[in-house]
Formats: sequence, structure tokens, C-alpha cells
Amino acid sequence: RCKHASLCELDRHYPVACWYCSRYCCAHSVPKPSVFKTRGFNGESNMGKLTMQLVDFMTNECGWSLVLCNGTNLGWYGDIREQQVKFAAPSALNLIAPHIMIELRAVGYIEVNGRDTDGVYELLRTWLSKHWKAESIKADPDYCDLKFSCREFKRRGFEGENNMGLCTMQLVDYLTLQCSWTLVACNGGNFGMRGDWREQQLVFRKDEHVQHGGDNVMVELRDVLKSGYI
Repeated sequence: RCKHASLCELDRHYPVACWYCSRYCCAHSVPKPSVFKTRGFNGESNMGKLTMQLVDFMTNECGWSLVLCNGTNLGWYGDIREQQVKFAAPSALNLIAPHIMIELRAVGYIEVNGRDTDGVYELLRTWLSKHWKAESIKADPDYCDLKFSCREFKRRGFEGENNMGLCTMQLVDYLTLQCSWTLVACNGGNFGMRGDWREQQLVFRKDEHVQHGGDNVMVELRDVLKSGYI
């Protein structure tokens, strides 16, 4: 009886397994544009760097305003990156306002893309080292402009509990309240086959007329196993 049940399970899952195998083979057989790059098993990619190149062009050269920056992961392992970037009608102030993107990745890295405006790179190095014990490591210029290894990101249990939201707001408060940057976009995603590695994208803009950034608050709504948390 047990053998019969096992064979039934194999029959039931065989079409699905074949479908996933065919999708995997096709995904790795079809040549991809060389501009999009990925490597390793920790989700490293150059999507953030490409995003900021596009943002700099649209804002500083074309004068459009960055409104939304939203990233997501697709695929069986969550390793296929996609990015939505939305811009609003041109404004003269955008021709001089630089942007910076900071990606917090629970696998143990922090990646920064964008111009080093007003010494923000050194400010980040000092703050991340002091508060999160992060270490600056060599960044591949094809993937990001500045990179850190960090063990501050934590998770526990089987309901997705983590401290990514807490870390995000600590960094936001520092850059907005102490460094006078303006938070433009904030979005989160999950990486990995089980989607249990959290990632956070933060985009800031340096407005010369802003002397003191505004306060921010994050609210996370989580629907977990018919219960839920806020």
C-alpha cells in the first residue's frame, strides 16, 4: 500500500517536475543581454547599478522626478531580478539633485550605487561600522559602487520574523535627520527558493534646499498562518 501511494505521488508530480526542468533548461540556454549580470548563489546582480544609471539620466539630464522604484524576484530560486522605475513630469530642481540607492540584503551584504555626493560614502562607512559592525569590502564596479559585509540582519522562527524593517528605519533616520537626504522610494523583496532571505531597496535624493529631513515611520502588515502580525 505504501509503495502504491509513493508511485501515485510520483505520477502526480511528474508533469510538474518536467515543466520546471524544461523552464530551467530554457532559461539557461537562451542568451541574455550582456548588460544584465548575475553571479554566485547569494543573489548578487547589477540591477541596482543599472537602475541608478537610468535614474541619473532621467533626473539630472532630462529633468524628470523619480516617483517609484520597485524591485521583485522571479523564478524557481527567486534569482531573476525585475525593476520598475516610475518618473513624473520634468522639474528644474531635478537637474541638480543627485540620487543614491542602498540595498540591504539579509544574506549578509549592503550595496550602494550612485554618486558620492557630499562625502556620503565616508558617512556611510563610519555609521555602518559603528552601529552595525559592517566591514567595507572590495566592490566590483560592474555590480555596485560600494559594498559592505554585515551580520546585523537577523531572522528566526518559521513565520518570516526578521529585523529588516528595524534596520531600514535606523538607516533612514540617519540619512534623513542627520545627513539631510530625502527618502524617495523604499521597497522590499524576498530572495531564495523559499523566499526567506529579505532584501530592502532604499533610494534617497540630496535636495540642497532641505536643511533637516523629515520624520519617517514604517508599518509592516504580515499575514501568517491564518493569524498575522503588524
